[in-house]
Amino acid sequence: MVKKLALVTLCVAALGSSAWAQDAKAVIASAKKALGDPTSVTYSGSAKDVSFQQCGANKAQMNCQGTHDPMRPIDNYVRVIDLSAPATRHTGDTNNIGAGGSTTITPGKFFQQTPPQADTPQAWGQAVDLYLTPWGFLKGAEANNATAKKDGKFTVLSWSPAVKAASGKAYTVNGYVNGQNQIERVETWLVPSGPAADGSMQRTFDAMRSGPDEPPQLTVEGRQLTARRRAGSAVWFDFATLCDGPRSQRDYLELAQRFAVLFLSDIPVMSRAQGDLARRFTWLVDILYDHRVKLVASAQTPADELYVAGPNIQEFPRTISRLTEMRTHDYMALPHIKEGAAVVPLADFA
Repeated sequence: MVKKLALVTLCVAALGSSAWAQDAKAVIASAKKALGDPTSVTYSGSAKDVSFQQCGANKAQMNCQGTHDPMRPIDNYVRVIDLSAPATRHTGDTNNIGAGGSTTITPGKFFQQTPPQADTPQAWGQAVDLYLTPWGFLKGAEANNATAKKDGKFTVLSWSPAVKAASGKAYTVNGYVNGQNQIERVETWLVPSGPAADGSMQRTFDAMRSGPDEPPQLTVEGRQLTARRRAGSAVWFDFATLCDGPRSQRDYLELAQRFAVLFLSDIPVMSRAQGDLARRFTWLVDILYDHRVKLVASAQTPADELYVAGPNIQEFPRTISRLTEMRTHDYMALPHIKEGAAVVPLADFA
C-alpha cells in the first residue's frame, strides 16, 4: 500500500474565514475518500531502533559501531494507527546485545505508543508522529475546524490543536492537497524552532542519513566548522555556525558539493541591522538550490517573515520562493548535483 504523503510543517499562522472553513470540509471529505476513509491502518515490515550505548553492537553486527550508531534491528515490526482514538502503537521483537558492555544476545520486545490526548507541549511532541501521517492529518483537520486556501497547484489545509507551545504560541499543521485529492508530504520546515522542532529533526536526520555518525568537526575552505551531526551525505548545522560569521559563497559551495542533505536549526528573524546575516543566508539557499541539496530547517517564523526590511531586501523574495520550492515533492525527488551547477558569481567574506 503506497500513498503520497502530505507536506506538513509546524508553524504559527492565522486562521481564515468561515467561508474557507466551509471549503475545507469539502477538501477533507474528498481527501478522505481518496484514501478510502479507513478507521484504522496497520502495516508491517523491517525496522530499526536506536540505542545510545557505549557499544553499538547488535545481532546483525557483533562489532561495536561507535557511540552514536547502534542501529538495532526489530523483527515482526507492526504499526497500528487507530483513527477512532486517535492513537498509534508500534510493536516488534528485538534480539540484541544488552547494555553495559554485555556481549550476550538477549530477546526483548519493542513497544512505543502515542496517547490519544495531546494536552501538553510534551504530549503534543509525541502526538505529532501520528498527525503527520495522511490519515492522522485529516483526522486532526476534521476535528479542529481546518481552513483552506489555494497555493499554486495545491489546496493547503491548516489547523491548530488546542494545546499551545511553551511560548504560548499556537501550533498549526499544514497539509498540501493536490488536484487528485492526494496529500503530498515532505516535512522540511519546522516553526517555531526549539526542542520540539529539534526532536523532529533528529528523527528525520536518522531517516535520511546514508551512513553512521561521524565526528562533527569538518574542514571547509581550510577552516574548522563544528556541525551538530554528520553522517555520510547528511550534515546538520546551527544557523549561527553557517551565517553569523565570516563566511563566503565558497564555503557554501564546498558544503553543497559534499552533502546531499543539509539540516539547519534555529533560523532567526533578521532585523535591518542584520543584513549581513540575511545576505549570507540568501547565498546559502541559492547554492543549495542550484545543487539540488535537500534542506531540512527550523525557524523562528515562516520564511516570508524572516527578513522584511534592510540591505539587499530586493533579493529575499527569491530566497522565499526557493525555500518554498525546496519543500515540494518534486524538488525532493531531484538528484543531488555535485559539480557543474550554475551558480551566481562567488563573493569573498561578508
